[in-house]
Amino acid sequence: SCELIQQTHFLVMDMTVIWVLLCSFLVMSMQLGFAMLEVGSVREAHRMTVLAKNVLDSGVSCMAFWAYVSYTKTPLTTDPGGMVQYHLMSFHCSFCATAVTICSGAVAERAHMG
Repeated sequence: SCELIQQTHFLVMDMTVIWVLLCSFLVMSMQLGFAMLEVGSVREAHRMTVLAKNVLDSGVSCMAFWAYVSYTKTPLTTDPGGMVQYHLMSFHCSFCATAVTICSGAVAERAHMG
């Protein structure tokens, strides 16, 4: 009986991880939609710059989020057992990257790289 409860607990935890990773993938896939929306709303001369900006936005914001979380040891990354929950970091990182991309989309042709 105790073993069955423990196995059920592990199954629930595994399903939670899978669900959070799926949601994280869906949020990150919104980046493609934002990129296509921005490319469709700028002049042809700026399309490659907008796409490069979106890739840089995602990469830099994810690295900055990882650096912040690993430096501050925020409570969202550990469970009561002390194990690091990378799926939650991935989920929060995807929202961070999406927020940065939305904000940078407002300056699509107004800001220039390099």
